Amino acid sequence: MTQASESYVDEIGIGSQRLRVTVQGSGPPILLIMGFAGSLELWSPLRRALPGYQTIAYDAPGTGGSKPSPWPLSIGGLARLTDRLCAALGFPTLDVVGFSFGGIVAQHLATAYSERVGRLVLASTSTGVGSVPGFAAALRMLTVPPSTYRSRHFLKTAANIFGGGFRDDPTTASHHLPSREPHVRGWLHQLIAVNTYSSLPRLPFLDQPTLVLAGDDDPLVPLINAKILTRLIPNAELEVIRGGGHMMLLERSEEVGERIRSFLEASAHADAGDQPPANPTGHETPVPPSPQ
Repeated sequence: MTQASESYVDEIGIGSQRLRVTVQGSGPPILLIMGFAGSLELWSPLRRALPGYQTIAYDAPGTGGSKPSPWPLSIGGLARLTDRLCAALGFPTLDVVGFSFGGIVAQHLATAYSERVGRLVLASTSTGVGSVPGFAAALRMLTVPPSTYRSRHFLKTAANIFGGGFRDDPTTASHHLPSREPHVRGWLHQLIAVNTYSSLPRLPFLDQPTLVLAGDDDPLVPLINAKILTRLIPNAELEVIRGGGHMMLLERSEEVGERIRSFLEASAHADAGDQPPANPTGHETPVPPSPQ
């Protein structure tokens, strides 16, 4: 489905929950599901790297401009809310990019509401419970209250949390942190959700063409998790970004955007019978690091 050219910010009511939503560009629609405690502004670099597509992003409850839910929402509850949002916006089917925590929500969305999701991109993500954990020091920093995210100590340790380009200049983390501090209730609700859910039983039933994107320098979500996803999802291919960290969608957005476009175009041709899938074996396709 191709929507008309639009660019707007709105607040959409889904039952008792109100969500801040932005729709930008024109072309085939792509839903962007943000990571832990992030706001939709963080998608800006990748949106610029996806010309020819209409991108839809929203703030999950308790993040950005969306008020927190009065009760914790599970991963399944967040996927249901996302499905209802797509229906309210008039998108019967669209492609989905899920980043980190948002990638776990996207996995549930693709299996529980399979008619809603055409193709799937999972970036810097895992299965939730049952995944291979990241470095303890990096994970511990995500459990501190969100009020500390802009502290000098947090920014100094960004290299150990996010890896990738932040190792060269940790201060750049300040450009990739949420522009709006998450509500403490929303932060806590997401922390509960990710620690009480596993997508492992659902992955064999995820039948959409899927691109799994991972950096090989991600302290939060080690590369092995992307390989697990690729092995268990029937129609998945793995793309490894050499030197990429957890925030590769932001710090290397042009490179990542190009790969996402290539995947979507190749799978569209495959659906039309023009050519075979880009990587039907599910084997790793490495990408060299960007020139310095």
